[in-house]
Amino acid sequence: MHWARKNRRNNAARLFISSRWPFVGATICLSVLAGCQAIAVDTPGALNEHVSYLPWDSNTMQLLPGMELRTYSTSLVPKGKNERVPNSSDEAWTLPATGEVTRNDWARFQHLLSASVPQDRERVTISAALKDIAKQVPHDASFSDKFGERVVGEAVRSMQLVYTKYQLPAASGSVEYIKNVICKGNYSDFAAGSAESLFVRYTVPGMGDFHAYTGDDWYHLKDINQLGRQSPNEWYKPAPVDPLDARQSPGAAIRVQIGQTGAREWASPCLSLRDVEVRTGSPVVAVRRSTDFLNLSDEKLRKKLTGRDGRYAIAFQDLYQLSGAGAYYKAPAALKNSLVLAHGDLIILASPPQRSIYRLD
Repeated sequence: MHWARKNRRNNAARLFISSRWPFVGATICLSVLAGCQAIAVDTPGALNEHVSYLPWDSNTMQLLPGMELRTYSTSLVPKGKNERVPNSSDEAWTLPATGEVTRNDWARFQHLLSASVPQDRERVTISAALKDIAKQVPHDASFSDKFGERVVGEAVRSMQLVYTKYQLPAASGSVEYIKNVICKGNYSDFAAGSAESLFVRYTVPGMGDFHAYTGDDWYHLKDINQLGRQSPNEWYKPAPVDPLDARQSPGAAIRVQIGQTGAREWASPCLSLRDVEVRTGSPVVAVRRSTDFLNLSDEKLRKKLTGRDGRYAIAFQDLYQLSGAGAYYKAPAALKNSLVLAHGDLIILASPPQRSIYRLD
């Protein structure tokens, strides 16, 4: 499956082959190993653009199954009425793959619904809509699985983080752009009456689009008059006396693997390979990345790059183990600042890591 957006697939692939990395002259070198082709690259653009869950040319980040949706929350009562420091919580939900929705996923999804606002507020009543969906699913031994896949599974596959502050200091297509969109705080997030700069958007069949943790949902409602006397979500009273004044900040984490130890770690999607070196205390030799994030129109080249594990390699020195592939991309060390991690990456270090990369930015 290719996660790249359909409307840019052909152009991106064409740029990848022709203008960005022209395969002429010194751009291709053959190693001393028979049949091992090292394709030299000197720009990160095409590789990064194929990490297509990231907002390279937009303000949305696609959340993929296996990634974590993270929410940090703190609850307050209205300004001037708090008697003690409010409680806070940090929640993480590993998004399920197709056919793997569990009871725990349902519980997480119910919380998400309770923090959401349907975009069609006049028509959608959540509990009634869920009953309508249940009527459409055959009531046999597999009912729970089918119902969970119909509601939670489809919501997960549509889930995105959306950034709402468009005054970005870095150009689209750069690592700094990603960091500003996904990982860096915005001062206006803390200002009174301000909406969060990042919220979650997803679709539920039969109900349409939902937005969670936004400036007009229950968690951020400063003034009930903003929505008249109608609650934005049926979980809450239609005319509360003291609406909550709280903050819930969403984020995401990806799963990567360290080659030497086999350890799987959660990491920020904003980390560059240079960031990984700083955190682990060891140079990055190569990264093996899923071909889900390699959008090539040249199927012959794709097959040559793909190893037995379904990954292709981006290396910063000559490789002698290609896991069955016949070619790899070889890049200068300077590109480590400009290449970000992708979900499922296998990171090959020059020596065992001295520290974990785990720290979510």
